[in-house]
Amino acid sequence: IADHLNLFTDSLPVNGLQVKIRAGSPAVSCSASMSELGLVILFSEKIKAVTPGQSAVVYHENRILAGGIIKTAIKNENDA
Repeated sequence: IADHLNLFTDSLPVNGLQVKIRAGSPAVSCSASMSELGLVILFSEKIKAVTPGQSAVVYHENRILAGGIIKTAIKNENDA
């Protein structure tokens, strides 16, 4: 979940989103939606060391749609 958001769109597409959490890391497929907590980002694959305080930037077709600061990282129960 990210907050301190910069949004560059009125709505987030359902398909084709990618997210980067480190400048040098490759973008990873994701889904994203707004909630009362902030921007909820669900990664399509396991990402190591997602940490509060890091930036998260959401892209669609190489266009930045949203960016924010990771507030909370919730580990998927299936990633034990």
